[in-house]
Amino acid sequence: MESPKHTTQQEPVYAVFISGTHVTGKEVLAASVADALGCRWIKSEWMNSAAEKAARTQSQRGLDYNTVFGRVYSNKLAQVGFDFDGTQRPLAVISCFHMPPFERNAMRQAMLERNVKPIFCIMHITTTVLSGRTLGAEEPELAARIMAIKAGAIQDPLEEEKDVILIDSMKNMDDVFVEMTAAIKARIIST
Repeated sequence: MESPKHTTQQEPVYAVFISGTHVTGKEVLAASVADALGCRWIKSEWMNSAAEKAARTQSQRGLDYNTVFGRVYSNKLAQVGFDFDGTQRPLAVISCFHMPPFERNAMRQAMLERNVKPIFCIMHITTTVLSGRTLGAEEPELAARIMAIKAGAIQDPLEEEKDVILIDSMKNMDDVFVEMTAAIKARIIST
């Protein structure tokens, strides 16, 4: 007589991505949030750039941009010691550049393939606030082009992105810390 198969349901593990390109204090905030959550902080902007470059190059050769981006980024995380099999909840707070929805989808897929649920905290800035900032470009045409690229990168999360926490980056950083930490804890508890 065969014994019934028991499947053990593991608690989900999480990785928290804090993104924002036009934000001052993101690194200090990420380190503080990691301390508050009792996990490590990984500064991954260079991984972001490497994944984008590899994905652009490989997509010109016919490979899927999102697949390459997610694979390269997650492999870079593993190289710096991100423990995909760890039991700590969350595994890490990862600071990164702003990720548009298609890159978040790529990371989401790559992380879920390794049984890690991502939570994306986006340090949001509006185009109105951005347009009030000055650039270091001396040539007006160059400044206008740079501003257009930066404004084009600002996108609200898609409605179906349930793992995204949108944070107003114009608030006091102490308030942002409290809001972000509470939102992450609530997200972890609710799943």
